[in-house]
Amino acid sequence: MQPKVINRLNDALVKFIFAREERKEITLSLVNAVLAAQGLPLLVDLQFRDRELNGADLEDKETRLDIHGRSSDGTIVNVEVQATSLKSMAKRALFYWSRLYSLKRGEEYWRLPRTISINILDYEIFPELPNDFHNTYAVLNTRHHEHRLTSDLEIHFLEITKFEKLRAAITELDTIGRWMAYFSRATPEPDMEAIAMQEPMISQAMQAEHIFMQDPELISAYDMAEKARLDRAAREQFVR
Repeated sequence: MQPKVINRLNDALVKFIFAREERKEITLSLVNAVLAAQGLPLLVDLQFRDRELNGADLEDKETRLDIHGRSSDGTIVNVEVQATSLKSMAKRALFYWSRLYSLKRGEEYWRLPRTISINILDYEIFPELPNDFHNTYAVLNTRHHEHRLTSDLEIHFLEITKFEKLRAAITELDTIGRWMAYFSRATPEPDMEAIAMQEPMISQAMQAEHIFMQDPELISAYDMAEKARLDRAAREQFVR
């Protein structure tokens, strides 16, 4: 049975829409919307890569990235979605970023690539920044913030629940705002239709959802992912 309200951060659904070669233009649109919102260089293409992080010593057993790609200019991109609050999310994002910012044996340091980590969260991670749902981190000079040590490090956090508090009218949203509205379960259907008309790639994502929801096996995977999410939330609530 199809859910009444789609959780667009569901692990199975995210991978079906955003981690498949035939729909990479949708993913590229999302990534570039994030970069454009911060005035950062955009990507011209994206090729998906193996999502398995190398290394058996990881304490976190969930070592498969949600979306992992590389652009023709060498830029590495990782997109993670989290619907359940993790207190260690900032450290987790930096740790995963550090695993991707690496060299093969014998390679020169100048070959280290620009590495972008994008984390889309269904909770607030920075309550001390109530007016910004999109925060980006880099290595900066502590006295001269305009001076970066390197432009290789970009870690983005997008907080959906904060966006819902701050959101403007649908007609006033920019591209990243429309993507955030797409992921938000609080966005009513008429607004989703308006967003789809404004953003062709969001329209294509919604068409992919329709295909997903017609497949009993995929719906079963969706339900299992939802159950796992609710179980994690219940365990964390019990611990608290």
